[in-house]
Amino acid sequence: MGFFVFIAIAVGLFVGFLALRTLTSRRAPTTPLVRIGIASGEDEAQLWQRALTHAGIWSRISGGTGGAYRNIGYQHELWVKEKDAGLARDVLGFDEEP
Repeated sequence: MGFFVFIAIAVGLFVGFLALRTLTSRRAPTTPLVRIGIASGEDEAQLWQRALTHAGIWSRISGGTGGAYRNIGYQHELWVKEKDAGLARDVLGFDEEP
């Protein structure tokens, strides 16, 4: 009886391992992002983001604190999809990469 319990546990662990491996290995394709600018503050970064949104370009602000400590000098980076980088720079009037 003990041998069958051992086999059942071993098979269960193996099946669990395979299921976990399958679930964690299937990841959605990632979209490459490009940093197009570093704002001097959160307000400037949000202004850039609104201009890009108005132009139909997805963007993301990275960095900063965004809370009670807004005035601390953290970098606010603006990121866009790689395929939209040139258009985003044109919309914002940026000449080159940061």
